[in-house]
Amino acid sequence: MEKEILTTLGFILTAPSAYIFLKRFSHLSEMYSNKEVFFFAQYIQEVAMLDASLLRFRPSEIAASSLILASLQLKKTSGWTA
Repeated sequence: MEKEILTTLGFILTAPSAYIFLKRFSHLSEMYSNKEVFFFAQYIQEVAMLDASLLRFRPSEIAASSLILASLQLKKTSGWTA
Protein backbone atom coordinates (compact mmCIF):
# COMPACT_ATOMS: atom_id res chain seq x y z
CA MET A 1 0.00 0.00 0.00
CA GLU A 2 2.72 2.47 0.98
CA LYS A 3 4.72 1.56 -2.09
CA GLU A 4 1.76 2.34 -4.34
CA ILE A 5 1.28 5.74 -2.71
CA LEU A 6 4.96 6.65 -3.03
CA THR A 7 5.04 5.46 -6.64
CA THR A 8 1.97 7.58 -7.42
CA LEU A 9 3.70 10.60 -5.86
CA GLY A 10 6.74 10.03 -8.08
CA PHE A 11 9.17 8.53 -5.57
CA ILE A 12 11.59 5.90 -6.86
CA LEU A 13 12.32 3.24 -4.27
CA THR A 14 15.39 1.05 -4.44
CA ALA A 15 17.26 -1.13 -1.99
CA PRO A 16 20.66 0.21 -0.92
CA SER A 17 23.53 -1.60 -2.59
CA ALA A 18 27.00 -2.31 -1.29
CA TYR A 19 28.33 0.40 -3.60
CA ILE A 20 26.21 3.08 -1.89
CA PHE A 21 27.54 1.97 1.49
CA LEU A 22 31.09 1.95 0.13
CA LYS A 23 30.76 5.55 -1.05
CA ARG A 24 29.31 6.54 2.32
CA PHE A 25 32.01 4.78 4.34
CA SER A 26 34.83 6.22 2.23
CA HIS A 27 33.52 9.77 2.78
CA LEU A 28 33.28 9.29 6.54
CA SER A 29 36.98 8.71 7.14
CA GLU A 30 40.06 10.42 5.76
CA MET A 31 41.95 7.13 5.95
CA TYR A 32 39.59 5.53 3.45
CA SER A 33 39.05 8.51 1.15
CA ASN A 34 42.02 7.51 -1.02
CA LYS A 35 40.80 6.86 -4.59
CA GLU A 36 43.11 3.88 -5.02
CA VAL A 37 41.61 2.23 -1.92
CA PHE A 38 38.08 3.06 -3.08
CA PHE A 39 38.52 1.55 -6.54
CA PHE A 40 40.22 -1.56 -5.18
CA ALA A 41 37.38 -1.99 -2.66
CA GLN A 42 34.90 -1.59 -5.51
CA TYR A 43 36.72 -4.34 -7.41
CA ILE A 44 36.58 -6.60 -4.35
CA GLN A 45 32.83 -6.03 -4.15
CA GLU A 46 32.37 -6.93 -7.80
CA VAL A 47 34.32 -10.15 -7.31
CA ALA A 48 32.29 -10.90 -4.17
CA MET A 49 29.07 -10.75 -6.22
CA LEU A 50 30.26 -13.82 -8.11
CA ASP A 51 30.30 -15.94 -4.93
CA ALA A 52 26.80 -17.05 -3.94
CA SER A 53 27.91 -17.92 -0.39
CA LEU A 54 28.42 -14.20 0.33
CA LEU A 55 24.74 -13.42 -0.28
CA ARG A 56 24.05 -14.09 3.39
CA PHE A 57 25.88 -10.88 4.34
CA ARG A 58 24.24 -7.46 4.31
CA PRO A 59 25.44 -4.92 1.72
CA SER A 60 26.82 -2.72 4.51
CA GLU A 61 28.94 -5.61 5.80
CA ILE A 62 30.31 -6.35 2.34
CA ALA A 63 31.15 -2.67 1.83
CA ALA A 64 32.92 -2.35 5.18
CA SER A 65 34.89 -5.56 4.74
CA SER A 66 35.93 -4.71 1.18
CA LEU A 67 37.10 -1.27 2.31
CA ILE A 68 39.15 -2.73 5.16
CA LEU A 69 40.62 -5.43 2.94
CA ALA A 70 41.55 -2.97 0.21
CA SER A 71 43.17 -0.66 2.72
CA LEU A 72 45.16 -3.48 4.29
CA GLN A 73 46.28 -4.91 0.96
CA LEU A 74 47.46 -1.53 -0.28
CA LYS A 75 49.10 -0.89 3.13
CA LYS A 76 47.31 2.44 3.54
CA THR A 77 46.11 1.82 7.13
CA SER A 78 46.24 -0.83 9.80
CA GLY A 79 42.50 -1.54 9.62
CA TRP A 80 39.21 -0.21 10.90
CA THR A 81 39.28 2.34 13.71
CA ALA A 82 36.13 3.11 15.64
